Amino acid sequence: MKQWMRKGLIGLFATVAVVALVAGAAVVRGAHRLEHAPQPVVGTLPEATGAAALARGAYLFGTLGCAGCHGDDGAGKPLWNGGRSHVDAPHIAPGPGSVTAAYRPEDWVRALRHGIGGRGQALFGMPSVDFQHLADADLAALVAHIRRMPPVSTRAGGRDFGPLMQVLIGLGIVPLAPDRLRQGIEPVSAVVPAATAEHGRYVAQMCVGCHRPGFEGGPIAGMPPGTPAAADLRPLAGSAMSRYSSLAEFQALLRSGQRPDGQAVKVMPFESLKRLDATDTAALFMYLKGLPVPKGAAG
Repeated sequence: MKQWMRKGLIGLFATVAVVALVAGAAVVRGAHRLEHAPQPVVGTLPEATGAAALARGAYLFGTLGCAGCHGDDGAGKPLWNGGRSHVDAPHIAPGPGSVTAAYRPEDWVRALRHGIGGRGQALFGMPSVDFQHLADADLAALVAHIRRMPPVSTRAGGRDFGPLMQVLIGLGIVPLAPDRLRQGIEPVSAVVPAATAEHGRYVAQMCVGCHRPGFEGGPIAGMPPGTPAAADLRPLAGSAMSRYSSLAEFQALLRSGQRPDGQAVKVMPFESLKRLDATDTAALFMYLKGLPVPKGAAG
């Protein structure tokens, strides 16, 4: 065998060996990251009782996306299937097979605000980045509603990650719920729903997981290749919000999922957004329309 060919084969084998070692290490790290998330010290929640609190919890369950992922009955449902890997939103309502059956108040806080499940595992797909700001009273109302939902049977089958997905998780290419959290975000002290930009800021925090804290949009972390980028929601010429000059037009978008020209908007969680009441819709519109315009950009 010629010397150049021998050297080439040695280089090829060395490269393959290095890639195999890196992939193997990434698989191990991915599996470890999934099952051994850092455990933050969290507080408990106030007791949410009474018809008003339960009604508030039911409203939040529908508008924050809980129903969109876990189903209106909380029994869970398939979310994503990538061949060797699949992810189902788990059963969180009461009933046989519920993952929250033994949850204490602090377990709910870890799951909702920190993306960590009852076994200490990192959750996948849980939008905790959108829930970090929730007032304690709202979080307590949401939990109270879930715990009082009618018992149901589990409808979905958990999660299973193949080697490729574990490599991507191990390398940090596919983020887990705790990876997406924003530093320094604390729950607001109280919420008074009103058709104001101030309240709109509170409502709009459910959008930051996709549209980013500055609402400038861009590629959505953790989404499959080919997923459309999140739109820029700032009041700039040519941005998504420039299409909606009135509250009525914005309301029509949230109810129908269609732009004024009749074109369907992709990816947006309209199953949840269409459930926003008139107050929250108006507040959200006011806040987005009042976002600061970057220096030098046309508003």
